[in-house]
Amino acid sequence: MPETAEKEKPARKDLIGFSPLIRDPAFAGYIKNTKRWSFIFASILALAAIYFIQRNH
Repeated sequence: MPETAEKEKPARKDLIGFSPLIRDPAFAGYIKNTKRWSFIFASILALAAIYFIQRNH
């Protein structure tokens, strides 16, 4: 059993499921757009929450 523990790779701090070997420009664009839309969605959600909280007080 200790032999298998020695063979395990150390945990990485990268994104899980993304290979560091991917160098495709289309994939880089996909990641950039995903981050952008995530930020836009979170901003709209935060503004809506602030609006409804202030409206109820």
